[in-house]
Amino acid sequence: MFEYLHIVESVMSSLARIPGTVVRNPEEVEEGIRKLERAAELIKEAKRLLTGRSATRELVTKMEFALQYGTNDLRIRLQAWRMAQGGGWDDGSVGMARLLKERRELLAAHQDDGIFLVKPQQLSY
Repeated sequence: MFEYLHIVESVMSSLARIPGTVVRNPEEVEEGIRKLERAAELIKEAKRLLTGRSATRELVTKMEFALQYGTNDLRIRLQAWRMAQGGGWDDGSVGMARLLKERRELLAAHQDDGIFLVKPQQLSY
């Protein structure tokens, strides 16, 4: 779990769409996505090692959902970057719509799990 937390903290604090974060190129975001894929492997391993229904298992599951959100956030950022670089709205709009739908579904499915603060009207975009 230490490696998972290290990956997530280093990637999200420097690449997520947080005011003040500056990403110089899309390769940085792609590398961040690859690192988060490693974090997802670590979460799967942690869940495999945990047995039964415990508070630890619930925490790891919440961390998994938060990781899915973070990965989705970086993919949205990367897709927006590609669209802004002249690929055209039509070229990227289907991919962006899929990513935004994925985000809405993730938020809606877990709005009462204590992971995300969700206002129902925010799920309609």
